[in-house]
Amino acid sequence: VSFTVVDASIKIAHGDVTLEMCEREKFEVPLSVEHKQDYTVAWYKDGTAIDGATADSYSVASTTKDNSGTYKAVANSHGCVSEDEIGKLKVKTYIQTTNQTEPYIVVRGESVSIPLTITEPSSGTVESISWTESKVETFNGKTNTLSGVESDHQYEIILTDPDHCPDTTTAEVWVDANLVLSTDFKDTICYNEEHTFTIDTAGTGAFRLTPRGVITVYERMNGTTTDITSQFSEKDGKYVASLSPKKDATYEVSFDYQAQSRSLTAEEKVVVLQPIEVVIPAAQTVCAGDEATITLTKVSPEGTVIVWDEDNTITSGTEGESITVKAEYGEGFNHKSEYVYGFTASYAGCQELKLAAKLNVDEPLTGEIMSNAPICAGTNIEMDASSYEAETYLWMKVDSTNEMSGSRAVLRLTQPTTFLLHVTRGVCDADAVYKAEVTENPTIERVDSVDIRSRRIVVSGGTPSYTYSVDNKEYDVMDTKIDLTFTSHMAYVMDDNGCSDTMPFYMDPPAVIVPPYFSPNGDNMNEQWIPTNLKEVYPDALVTIFDRYGKKLAQYRANEEDWDGTYEGKMMPSTDYWYEIDIEEIDKQYIGHFTLIRR
Repeated sequence: VSFTVVDASIKIAHGDVTLEMCEREKFEVPLSVEHKQDYTVAWYKDGTAIDGATADSYSVASTTKDNSGTYKAVANSHGCVSEDEIGKLKVKTYIQTTNQTEPYIVVRGESVSIPLTITEPSSGTVESISWTESKVETFNGKTNTLSGVESDHQYEIILTDPDHCPDTTTAEVWVDANLVLSTDFKDTICYNEEHTFTIDTAGTGAFRLTPRGVITVYERMNGTTTDITSQFSEKDGKYVASLSPKKDATYEVSFDYQAQSRSLTAEEKVVVLQPIEVVIPAAQTVCAGDEATITLTKVSPEGTVIVWDEDNTITSGTEGESITVKAEYGEGFNHKSEYVYGFTASYAGCQELKLAAKLNVDEPLTGEIMSNAPICAGTNIEMDASSYEAETYLWMKVDSTNEMSGSRAVLRLTQPTTFLLHVTRGVCDADAVYKAEVTENPTIERVDSVDIRSRRIVVSGGTPSYTYSVDNKEYDVMDTKIDLTFTSHMAYVMDDNGCSDTMPFYMDPPAVIVPPYFSPNGDNMNEQWIPTNLKEVYPDALVTIFDRYGKKLAQYRANEEDWDGTYEGKMMPSTDYWYEIDIEEIDKQYIGHFTLIRR
């Protein structure tokens, strides 16, 4: 018996391993292997092999409590075994609490208890519950009770336990509003004077519940009670309204919120001196530049002094119930502006009223008539006066009673014409005169033949210089057009003013005359078969020559060559031959025969 001893020794050892961790953390065991031959690795938890765990390292990406246990690794190389005890893994669950999603709202000075509900561990108890505010611990326990709360609180709650991972939650306490109310109003005012009624709620604090705090203001005057709350607006943290009672009045202010209520009754007796009464006339409308008189409809009592503010449009004096002005257009909309003339009405030293009378001023009409003139005789002139931005437009020819309306007038003209335009807008109007220029059209007298494919356009009238075109192709200054096809055409001419004329003309295709014979015998006479007009007129025509049996002897374009009576370099005998001439340009085919004569 002979055998060979092979070293199959093996040794394994694990690296640094964390054996206590919180759930959802990664558990990882690196393994180093010293070996001589191939080997296998198996991992065990609590003495039971872990399914599929055969690599040189072992890991769990996100641990749970179920991953807790004692781990070891076993390596085997041909019967040689090495074991490595990893140790006991402890996976701790996190402490869990019911989140405090809503703040605790408490009226200032009252008490509040903040309970904490622990759902993990199931016993509901942990080793430590620390309540901190502004990073300072203020309480340790499960339920935090506050007495006589005067301010808002925001707590960070830290829960710890040796057998569980820590948790942090928060809780808030909001102090609710505590109503404060004071008012201020002048005791005595002059008739038509306005004074500010102020309601001050400073010190009330924030409203935490809905509905919010409500301010209600009632005015009691002459036996009638009116809710005037809507007249108040918030300004600089106070509620204010400008009031001008016409008789003695009492104001009642109420401030309500939840179960709280504050109210204050203010009596303000008004001593009313004889009032100034000024009736301002309705604003009249004038056109800018016109003169207008503004007269106050009524001024009382007698002795009331009226002084108008200085204004350079006033052409009369500035004292009295009436002024004369020269209207001036100011900033406005849609060509309408409002000019305001301020004045002061004073009486007995009690009242001085700043009032104003208004004058509606329409903007004068300005603009110009735009048109496509000069136009060609017999075409439409298009006149546009929309730049006036008028409300009405009336067009009329001079020496005519026919009228046209609208900002645009379109009319066919054969000669120069003068138009009158009358426009209006508001109380303003304007007139304009427009002379429409009409130019003579050029005339195509005739289209002359120059050569087979060229024609000359003969023109008279119009305004030189002219440009020409055939079939509305590109215009140029050449009156003779070349390389025209044999068909119907249209001649065009346009003069220097853009006026034009047209004339149709037709180009008859010249007939092709086929020679009945030819004699290629070397006498330099009639040596080739050449149809008349073919090469010169139809150079692209396709010519095909056949013998009497239908064999094709030659095929060529008319401008390329002519038949000399040979086929593949051999002279063809005297006899009759057939031809086909296809002229694509005029869509025509000539077919016939001719005679080749040799002598």
